[in-house]
Amino acid sequence: MENFNQQPANYDKNKLIWWVIIILVVLLTAAFVVFFWRSIPYSSVVDFSVFKKDSISAIERDLNAVEMDNLDSELADIEKEINQ
Repeated sequence: MENFNQQPANYDKNKLIWWVIIILVVLLTAAFVVFFWRSIPYSSVVDFSVFKKDSISAIERDLNAVEMDNLDSELADIEKEINQ
């Protein structure tokens, strides 16, 4: 009855080797992720002076300059293309 639950020694060595390989792969992946994240330059401060601030009158001029005269014909062309 002593030999009931014994496994070959080779099985234990293979199991240990696979655990070591899995641990090494996890550690190498973690090291790569940390290295990659540290190599990405980032800035936590946003410089809002680079954004152009439009006045209301400039925005109104831009909206009035948009041509909407032939909008119906363009929508009809779009519907025709969709229905093909």
